[in-house]
Amino acid sequence: MVSPQIPEVENCSPPRGLWIRQLSGHERSAFIATFGGWMLDGMDVMVYSLVLPTLLAEWHISKGQAGLLSTVTLLLSSLGGWFGGDSG
Repeated sequence: MVSPQIPEVENCSPPRGLWIRQLSGHERSAFIATFGGWMLDGMDVMVYSLVLPTLLAEWHISKGQAGLLSTVTLLLSSLGGWFGGDSG
């Protein structure tokens, strides 16, 4: 059995420096905007989890009602994303 010939590659070393500097200006702007949107999207869930104990105490709601409130919030958030993404 003959082994396949592997072409020789002259430079296999990875490029030096940060990979984000290799992007063009438009690519870098798109990456930063996407990362910012992803970060803000995750932040609302974190803020809700921090506010939830206060809501339980102030509104005198049960844990089941708080869970329902959380579920409705996430479902409506996903619907907003679908409709907002569809309109663009």
